[in-house]
Amino acid sequence: MRDDRNNKDPTLKNVALVDIIKNATLTSGNTTFTQALRQGLTGSYGDLNDYMRTITQLKDMGKVVDDLGISVGKFNDDGTVAGANFSKFSGNLRTALDTAIGGRTMSVDDLKAQFDTISTFVNTTMPDLLKALASGQKTWVDQMAALKKTYEDAAQQADSYGLDGGALRQKYESLYDQSKATQEGTLSQNADTVRARYLSATGDHQGAALLNFDVSAAQQRQQLKTSWENYLGDAYASQKAYIDQATALDKTLAAERLNIQKQYADQAKQASLSAAQSLTTSFGSLTDYARSLATSDYSPLSIQDQYQVANDNVAKDYNAAMAGDSDALGRFQGDMETTLRLSQKYWGSGTGYADDFQRLTEMLGGLSGADSDKLTASLVEKLSKKQEDAMLALRDKMQELLQQVQLIQAQQKQASNNEALRPRRA
Repeated sequence: MRDDRNNKDPTLKNVALVDIIKNATLTSGNTTFTQALRQGLTGSYGDLNDYMRTITQLKDMGKVVDDLGISVGKFNDDGTVAGANFSKFSGNLRTALDTAIGGRTMSVDDLKAQFDTISTFVNTTMPDLLKALASGQKTWVDQMAALKKTYEDAAQQADSYGLDGGALRQKYESLYDQSKATQEGTLSQNADTVRARYLSATGDHQGAALLNFDVSAAQQRQQLKTSWENYLGDAYASQKAYIDQATALDKTLAAERLNIQKQYADQAKQASLSAAQSLTTSFGSLTDYARSLATSDYSPLSIQDQYQVANDNVAKDYNAAMAGDSDALGRFQGDMETTLRLSQKYWGSGTGYADDFQRLTEMLGGLSGADSDKLTASLVEKLSKKQEDAMLALRDKMQELLQQVQLIQAQQKQASNNEALRPRRA
């Protein structure tokens, strides 16, 4: 109130303080608060407490607006604001704020709540969803970035407490290196699996089998390591039980890989043996064919010369068979048939043929007296050579064919010489 004896105006004898200051113009060192005071003080207050509460409310409203980093067009004395301006922001956040809040009148509490909701959605929720994988998880790069921030924040807090923040940073680096190695290992294994399929498709089955085994081995080692790490953390590496299991796994994998190599080596050896045996049989047939040419219907030799060759062959094989040559024993029947056939042609049915027949049948009977031990040993040696060194057997057959062809050529040349020396009929 105002009660002054010097006051001569009776109308001013009793005046409330609020009536005196309600029309006053208030300012502040804060631009936003000054705006709130000028716009929010309407002049209608019941008492001084209402006036002061309004000022406090306007101050709080101005602080919220400043904290949000925005401006508003109007502060109202009912605690609301209007015409929020988001010109300091840009991009998606500016668009979202203008769309959802711009031009509306609302309390500063609602303004702050909606601003926070929109900011979180635009800056965090939406980008995370856009970067999410089909599995619903973030990319490995984003996971590592989030992990790095967590460890760096913790390290800074530890530093502020006088603790060793560097240990946390080193731990992050260790986790990053391990995780990166795992990711790169998985990518490498995927590439190796595709390469193994290509090797198999192009015929390198051994290479494919070994590459697939190496991928599986790497996965088994990683699985063992991960199991122990999940159980004991970093301390697993020094545990004897883990070391023993890892050693046993390495030994087992090495033995299994060697076994794969041995299996394919055995297969290759068997394939080579089969091919060599087949070729040996073919060259053996060619040798027998070449041996029979000189005494066949295709021979250019005269009957007399063919008859002589047949006798030479049967005599040679008989003597060899008696000495223990199993191959010569196998040829004797054919030699005897050829000699008898040519003897018939050469002698007719006279005593010459009968003598040959008698001689050859005696030789046939004489084979029963051959050295059975040597024959058995000869056959065993040939069978053994066939199994153990198919390539050597093949070379032997090829050499026999060459020798037989050379013999045919020599026989033909000799026959030509003999023909030239025979007296001509008058």
